[in-house]
Amino acid sequence: MLTLYLVYLAASAAAIISPGPGVVMTLSNALRFGFRPAFYGILGISIGTIIVGYLSVTSLGLLLAGSETAFLLVQALGATYLIYLGIKLWRRGIADIQTDQAHRGKPLQRFIEGVLIQFTNPKLILFFLAVFPPFMLQSQQLGLSLHLFVLSYGGLLILVHLGYALLANRAQRWLHSDVGRLRLGRVSGSIFIFFGLLIAWSAF
Repeated sequence: MLTLYLVYLAASAAAIISPGPGVVMTLSNALRFGFRPAFYGILGISIGTIIVGYLSVTSLGLLLAGSETAFLLVQALGATYLIYLGIKLWRRGIADIQTDQAHRGKPLQRFIEGVLIQFTNPKLILFFLAVFPPFMLQSQQLGLSLHLFVLSYGGLLILVHLGYALLANRAQRWLHSDVGRLRLGRVSGSIFIFFGLLIAWSAF
């Protein structure tokens, strides 16, 4: 069981570390708002991941995996949300940058954005559906294994994203100027739009 669990953690870490919308959101929050607001976003991403993990082994998860129409709908929602976030960041002018400080006091907004970005991530459901069966079928206690695997993934995600946030927070000194922060918003926005278009393209 220990060997099985360690292999699962390695597979999960590889999936979490790889660049994706969640990583981009953590980096963007840490660079724009600082470490603490980014932490609330990380919690949202983790909670969203845990919920999706449990849903993936229910009839809803199987429906999304087995129904092309349902899966395309989730992909469309995910692509739309990412493109919306990207355009929102891209359109920020220099005058709007000063409002970043006001948004520091909105942890709930960071948290909700983190949850939503995972709810609209169809690839996350497919990851759990692909990874869970091989590991859980080798376990003698399916219920316990499910909780262990899902919660471990959520906890590991927090640790990895905290590392990303700390690195990004240290880079803030290069972004004190309005121009630097404007460029950051446009780079982050472009990446969100890219991921959104990529999800939309994969649906066809």
